[in-house]
Amino acid sequence: MITGIQIVAVVFSFLMLYITFLHFKRRELTTRETLFFGLLWVGAIFLTIFPKSVDFLLKTFRILRLMDLATIVGFMVLIALSFHNFLTIRKLEEKIEKLVRYNALNKIDKPEGDEKLS
Repeated sequence: MITGIQIVAVVFSFLMLYITFLHFKRRELTTRETLFFGLLWVGAIFLTIFPKSVDFLLKTFRILRLMDLATIVGFMVLIALSFHNFLTIRKLEEKIEKLVRYNALNKIDKPEGDEKLS
């Protein structure tokens, strides 16, 4: 029997699948990224409709409910994404700092009158 929260989860997953497809059509996502997110949303739909399909994982790790497993996996993913974002931002900050230094040093070398000629 499908509950109300399962209907909401399936509708949400289909909506996200559609949004992923739209971003692919706008060329904002590569084929690889589209396949990854598409499989992620199809997997979410499958797990929502057939929650008993992961009972073997629940028994293996001695987790009582599927929601507990989803919460644990969700926290792990959020921590990994936060770390990845931190590293990416750090690299971008270093690139911006180098670019600003390079531009600042180039402006010092040029006299003000020469800028109009270029």
